[in-house]
Amino acid sequence: QGTEDRYMSKKYDSFKEPILIVDDEKELRNLLSEIVEDLGLQALTAASGAEALEILKDIQGAGQ
Repeated sequence: QGTEDRYMSKKYDSFKEPILIVDDEKELRNLLSEIVEDLGLQALTAASGAEALEILKDIQGAGQ
């Protein structure tokens, strides 16, 4: 594991909140989701602002 890889993994170790990715292009959402998950973080995706708001409501209702 290179120096940059070790830095990145340490930098995000304490970050526990999911990352919400919103884009109307499925390929871009998938790419960004993979990048976020490769950093050890949870990725949520939405295809529109309305869908993102629904996801946020669900998260708040679940107490995250």
